[in-house]
Amino acid sequence: MKKNNMNRSLLIVVGMLASATSGWAFSTGAPGGTSGAPGEDTCVVCHTGGGLNSGAGKVTISFPDGTTYAGGRTYRMRVTLEDPTASRWGFQLSVRKEATTTAVGTFAVPATPTPAIVQILSGRYLTHSAASGSTFRAQRSQAAWEFDWTAPAAGTGAVRFYVAGNAANNNGSDSGDRIYSSNLALGEASTAPPTAITNGNTVIPQFVFGGGWTSSLYFTNSTAAPVSFPVRFYNESAAEMPFGGSAVKQMIIPSKGTAIIQAQNTGSLTQGWSTFDLPAGVVGYGVFRQAVPGIPDQEAVVPFAASSGTKASLTYDESNLVTAAAVWYNGAGNANVLVVARDEGGSQIGTTTLAMSPGTRRAFTMVSEIPAINGKRGVLEFSTPTGTIAVLGLRFAGSAFTSIPAAP
Repeated sequence: MKKNNMNRSLLIVVGMLASATSGWAFSTGAPGGTSGAPGEDTCVVCHTGGGLNSGAGKVTISFPDGTTYAGGRTYRMRVTLEDPTASRWGFQLSVRKEATTTAVGTFAVPATPTPAIVQILSGRYLTHSAASGSTFRAQRSQAAWEFDWTAPAAGTGAVRFYVAGNAANNNGSDSGDRIYSSNLALGEASTAPPTAITNGNTVIPQFVFGGGWTSSLYFTNSTAAPVSFPVRFYNESAAEMPFGGSAVKQMIIPSKGTAIIQAQNTGSLTQGWSTFDLPAGVVGYGVFRQAVPGIPDQEAVVPFAASSGTKASLTYDESNLVTAAAVWYNGAGNANVLVVARDEGGSQIGTTTLAMSPGTRRAFTMVSEIPAINGKRGVLEFSTPTGTIAVLGLRFAGSAFTSIPAAP
């Protein structure tokens, strides 16, 4: 979940806010070929400020799924540019097949939380745009941009993301700006036949931390005896997702006691899900908290869900809000999860199909999957022909967000 984020917690190559004659000639987007990829320049060709990576800042690319990608899967990613002296920001980004100049994967501009502050150039590059707020003028310390990257088809092999960023001083010229670059290598995940993972009776389909997010799970034991049970955390590809040293947390709660698990806002954005066998008499909920510079932290309470459901529904309102969903699936093999959208009158206005593997989850804005719901209210119906699903909903209005209960 990004500034949604659930939806949504990021990559390719990041470039610059560059110009040979004016510091803001490219404030509407950096020209292609300045991402620092093999055979390309970075923003230092136009901006001066001590050379590449000579300042006290850095530029990073956050990927939500460890060190490997799954062919054809879409990931919400983030570029973060930091510098203690900067007050205007820009970037360019691209992704290449490892050790080649071949561009791989595709980009998409997220509808939320900050629509259109990034743009796609020639299908190969991602950069800031002319939209208001895209260069974060007068903002101090850091800036971040989010985007969606759909991985290339299975069999492509290792890829590498390249990024170049301009932490500018906003003085109207190209002097005194700090230029940073970095890259991120990802291997391709194994394509072994999918099998169901071991899961408990309860699941929370979204768990996110780092990159501005903190997630917490609260448990209360209402019984007269102590209880003990493990809580397991997985990333979007069903691999273990460690934090605080482990991907499995053993809960020991005394009679009438309460316990909490918390993943802190440290490191890059990491997203996944959690499952556990909730003993009889133990209740709880999750909390997502997002820290955004310049505004108070935002927080939403999210319910646990049974891991045995085959259907769920979310009531949506896209009249002046944005609805996001996290969908978790488990079963003996792959499945196509069907989503049907209905309007206020109950008429079907759109559908989408989510191709999912056992023990995986997907997070996205619903309007990106079913554009027909834009400006409308109604219900979203989720169902799977095999295995089980759980659904978690959030809705966003500017910088505020809250959860939407999913009906079984």
